[in-house]
Amino acid sequence: MTPSYVRLTRSQVLSVKEMDYITAARVIGSSDRRILFYHILHNVFPPLMILMTINLGSAILAEASLSFLGSASNLRMPPGDPCFRKDTRIFFCIRLCPFLRDSASFWSF
Repeated sequence: MTPSYVRLTRSQVLSVKEMDYITAARVIGSSDRRILFYHILHNVFPPLMILMTINLGSAILAEASLSFLGSASNLRMPPGDPCFRKDTRIFFCIRLCPFLRDSASFWSF
């Protein structure tokens, strides 16, 4: 993870855990796991998605500009490459999301 994601997550968790509904959940006896998953993470996730969306746009622009200059990475691999064997996990990712195969911006994160 990049420092911006870590900083954002930490700041959101610190601010959300001081909210009144977290205190109310503790008072009624909710477990720490329930508070973490149902209250804190649900409120931390949307700002992270916004940051990921902004960074994805920047990565696409960087890839497009490098491709225009002719220095973009070429991720087309021969069929005998071990990454495309059916027994590896990356095969399922590529099969479900074929746009990831040709996108160097995804692998740059």
